[in-house]
Amino acid sequence: MNKTRERIKNVLICVLLLSMVYLTYLVWFFDSPFGKLTFAGLFGNEEENYMIYEGTRSDTENFGIRPIGVLIRDDAGGRGAIYESGAADSLYRALRDELAGVVMNMEESVVVTADEWRDALLSKGVFLDYFGNLPTESLCLWLGRRSGDEKICARYFMFSVEDKNVLMYTKNSKSGEVRKFVSSYPSDKLLEKISSLTAVKNASLAIEEKEPEFGILDDETLIMENRAKLSQVSGSNAFKTFRTETTNACLAAFKLRDGNSGTYAEQDGTVVYVADMVILKISPEGIVTYTDSRDFADETLGIEVEYEGEAPTLAEKTETARSLASAIISALPGRGGLYIEDVTENRDKVEVTFGRTVNGVPVKMKDTSYFMRVRVENKMVKSAKLNLRYYEATSNTTDIFSEKIAAAAMGGKNQKGSLRLLYRDSGESVLSPAWYTGQVSGKGGNETDGMVES
Repeated sequence: MNKTRERIKNVLICVLLLSMVYLTYLVWFFDSPFGKLTFAGLFGNEEENYMIYEGTRSDTENFGIRPIGVLIRDDAGGRGAIYESGAADSLYRALRDELAGVVMNMEESVVVTADEWRDALLSKGVFLDYFGNLPTESLCLWLGRRSGDEKICARYFMFSVEDKNVLMYTKNSKSGEVRKFVSSYPSDKLLEKISSLTAVKNASLAIEEKEPEFGILDDETLIMENRAKLSQVSGSNAFKTFRTETTNACLAAFKLRDGNSGTYAEQDGTVVYVADMVILKISPEGIVTYTDSRDFADETLGIEVEYEGEAPTLAEKTETARSLASAIISALPGRGGLYIEDVTENRDKVEVTFGRTVNGVPVKMKDTSYFMRVRVENKMVKSAKLNLRYYEATSNTTDIFSEKIAAAAMGGKNQKGSLRLLYRDSGESVLSPAWYTGQVSGKGGNETDGMVES
């Protein structure tokens, strides 16, 4: 009997020890801007287990922000997905381990010519379109590599398998700068994975197309065959519909909780929360503004950048902003994802602008055009502005005319360049996707030159 009691006692002690380790893990990582780490990461290889949590309702996988457009090309031709979040995410998910292998074995970049970029676009490999210029180190971070300090931003990423080892090319859509990263990852491993993926639609890039209509489009425009119908969506003000829930979500995200702030209302109905020199405002229209006028953050107030070196890198500042945006979007009703519209840096100041997507289609939002803009200065978040609009899919679908027809309509109006689908929210009860020309900009809300009409 005594031996049995001793065994039971030992089992209970082991259970208690494991519980203590797990609770310590929760305390350490619960509010980390770098997201949720796996429990295995406490005991396994840290590099292998370093993952970033997206935190949106539509995808709780550790992928960070995913590309809106994905194209793969091998001897069988080009296949891909764009404006279909499920299909694009599935394709990216299947490729993720191989792409992580590339960036984990990558050297520093060099600037290359536009001709080399065009050759890369025509090569076998993987092409990603993020629709906004994001730090290349952020992509590396999401794929499992610790961030460095290369201050390079790009919208387009091309993983070419034409050489013995994979070459990663990037292009900034605003400056046009193209860079090449040499990796020691074998091309045949990535090509083998590409060749195993068949359950996607035929696709190509505009640079490949011979018809004259496509000549006016940016080379990187992803062209789809047999495009799926897209849902119409409705937009609503979450602060108006779910006032208590959205207020609590904003207070929690900006660390204004547990009674640490005072409250008053302005004449127009804007609710103001004040703690020390930190101010959070929520307008009746659902526009939230946050400012922190202090020079430091502490454990109870303010949002600090989590970093590893002597000072935060561009990627680490961007990741802090992304974590904040994800915390808000995960608490909102409706559906949709998050993408980076723009990242700008001026000395120690970094401004990150995020957009919303629904069904994989970007949304130009009412009042602000963007979903959230975050300013990080030195080691802390100094200000933010966000839009509490949310979106629901309706049962109605919309036929979208092809890129070829849209390009022909652009040519008829002497337009050329960027072509993209958007939901444009001006407050109507129902939003339908349509083709627009121009470059989406994170500044000032000047997102398009106009709608393309067939």
